Amino acid sequence: MRKIMQVPTRWWTVALLCALMLSGATLRVYQLSHQSYWMDEGYTVNAVMAIVDHGSSVLNSGHTYSCPLYCYPTASLAHALGENAFAYRLLSVIAGTVLILVLFFVGRAFFGTTTGLVTAGLVTFSYWQVAWSRQARWYTLFEVFFWLAVLCFYQTLYTKRYRLLWGAGSVVATLLAVYTHALGYLLPIIFIAWLVADWLGTKMRSWGDLLALLTLPIATVALLWVLLPGLFFGLLGMIHPHYVLPYYSSFYIRTYWPFLLLAIVATLRTANTKGVYLLLCIIFAYLLPLAFLTNVVEYRYLFQVTPALYLLAAVGALEVVALLRHRYEKVLLVVALLGLFFGLGFSVLVPRNFYLLEADDPATMPGRPYYAYTPQPNWSGAYAYIKTHQQDGDITISTQPQFNNIFLGQPGYWLAYDYLGFDTKRQEVAGEREFYVGADTLRDLADLQAITATHHGYLVLDTMAESGRLPDDTLAYIHSLPLAYDDQVNDYSHIWVYRF
Repeated sequence: MRKIMQVPTRWWTVALLCALMLSGATLRVYQLSHQSYWMDEGYTVNAVMAIVDHGSSVLNSGHTYSCPLYCYPTASLAHALGENAFAYRLLSVIAGTVLILVLFFVGRAFFGTTTGLVTAGLVTFSYWQVAWSRQARWYTLFEVFFWLAVLCFYQTLYTKRYRLLWGAGSVVATLLAVYTHALGYLLPIIFIAWLVADWLGTKMRSWGDLLALLTLPIATVALLWVLLPGLFFGLLGMIHPHYVLPYYSSFYIRTYWPFLLLAIVATLRTANTKGVYLLLCIIFAYLLPLAFLTNVVEYRYLFQVTPALYLLAAVGALEVVALLRHRYEKVLLVVALLGLFFGLGFSVLVPRNFYLLEADDPATMPGRPYYAYTPQPNWSGAYAYIKTHQQDGDITISTQPQFNNIFLGQPGYWLAYDYLGFDTKRQEVAGEREFYVGADTLRDLADLQAITATHHGYLVLDTMAESGRLPDDTLAYIHSLPLAYDDQVNDYSHIWVYRF
């Protein structure tokens, strides 16, 4: 049995944790406003602007954008700090910094203080953790609640004291995780599966004990069903059998390969098999549904489980170090592992003002039928150009009209297409207006030609819309217009502004 989590008492542990959190906060907050918003950040910002304006996340279209645990606190930050990128992204920074401490406690509870400190260090300097902590999205906030739920669940099972409090904490953290992101719905299912497997494996509890433990995750599922029925059944409605495992496996192998190798060592070597197997259970509980039950490939949907790889890698690294006899061998191995982590792009030591997010690279993966990417064109630059050159009466047509609203203060017009690249347009169209900001919808080439024949202004086109999502005749007409602005970040992050 593991002892209940306690605040570290050794001064060097406290000092190291403080140094890690300070370093993590610095990396995450450095020039936070410099990088342009990307597509999904625009949705968050519009929801926050709506809350600031009229107290709720009801959008201009009349529809509600659900992000209560991120958007409402961020609206308070915007009141205090102004409506700007720094305020919109700050909660993500705070959550990413708090996650360092949370994962120290997870590592400490599962495997001991040293593992906790190594894990905290990996999270502090991880490129991906830093990059996602700088976005006006709730991924790092979701991570915090996610791992708090896992920690409390683990302590409920494997500590003798305060089990009721730990259990209540697990329920609360799970509910907060679900309210932050719908992927949290898998947490109670994971907990139920683990309880059954653990009971069958140990056969040390009575049926009554098992039923008592099952009550917590079952009660959580029931609460979610009652409190969030639309989200609950909406998630079920997204199930579409498909085979995209090669995308997820190839991305994570090439992106996290040292951590995967050390995770294998941890699985084979560590004495605490329960901790290792619970972490593996969490990884596969998300990987398998995403790989087989949906046709949408988004690598960020696995982002919340990547700390499990850091935890396992920390265990594996310490196991390898322990195998060596001589101190100089241990020192050389530690130096080599640090060199691998800091030298091959897995980490950030010097603060940056721009980070590419998770994506395939079409330039290095020719012949692949589909690419998963996070588009990051320079929307700020494009709209700065429009604001500088626009004249009275100009209108703006955009493939992403949320940026019309953010930068120009009006929704303008939207070139209608499905953001996921499917044949049928989903809820982006609400009546005759776009879902997120209520922009007037241009459904086809005839609509586009009619509006450009009677008005003057600008048309903003980005790579995602240009790469097969808009009809060829519409693209040909757009390309015939005078090009006023052109900026490319990479193969999948290009933006153009046309004048008409």
